[in-house]
Amino acid sequence: MARGDGIYVAIRNWGEFQHYKDERPVHWIKLYVRLLDDYDFLRLEDAARWHLVGLWLVATKVKNRIPLDPAHLERALHATGPVDLDKLLEVGWLVPLDVSVESARKHLSDLNVRNRTKPYETVPRVYKEERELDTSATHSGDARVENLTGTAYCAARYLPVMREVGFRPSLSPDATPAEKKKRHSVEGQDVGICVQMLAKGADPDETEDAILGLAWLRDHGAITWLPKGEPTSMRALYNTKSGVTTVWSQAVHAAHKHIHEKKPTKKSGPQPFTVNIGDAA
Repeated sequence: MARGDGIYVAIRNWGEFQHYKDERPVHWIKLYVRLLDDYDFLRLEDAARWHLVGLWLVATKVKNRIPLDPAHLERALHATGPVDLDKLLEVGWLVPLDVSVESARKHLSDLNVRNRTKPYETVPRVYKEERELDTSATHSGDARVENLTGTAYCAARYLPVMREVGFRPSLSPDATPAEKKKRHSVEGQDVGICVQMLAKGADPDETEDAILGLAWLRDHGAITWLPKGEPTSMRALYNTKSGVTTVWSQAVHAAHKHIHEKKPTKKSGPQPFTVNIGDAA
């Protein structure tokens, strides 16, 4: 069937966010300061609020006819966690097209029940089920990983590598729920960056090499601003403090030379695309 089994939703009061009333391409939307005092907006959790803003942008690309497909929308938003479409329907920010709100919410519920049988659908599921994988090695050859896409693929393939090379100190067995939540949050940001890089054309194997090489450069004192043992993240791969060449290129080269002990088969380094990660650490 069509994406979302043919069920589509629209943004409530979509015209309020539009400046142009004709059919010209939309490059921006209105975002009102009054949202900070909007009761329905404040009923949402923080993540849901910004997922809603992202959905407003998605709506401009599909003329406000949005497929009610959680997996598709998570990829479209580059989300690092589930998008709570049910809450957005409940509050009224999303309006079903051609079906009732109850039918749309039941459709989502049925999808969730169906997807619970599939591992690695979202980042939280990866945290629960990744221990089934052999985390002593990378998982690029594991069929359970290779059959995944988007956020699920990046979480299942790259998180074990980041943990193995010590992007951050291991959590203690008696870590508090708050400490675990904070760790999951920062790891989710790294996964989100990986999703963006692959979506922009980065090679999956080279992305893994960049992670391995960054840890090698840090642990061998090759980066002056990243001392040995210092926590790091995917943001560091786009730092140019070490010169004109990005750390990405240096990290891939280090992985080939010192870890794989082979010459690169192609020119390393990110292609001319932008990843929206803010200032590199």
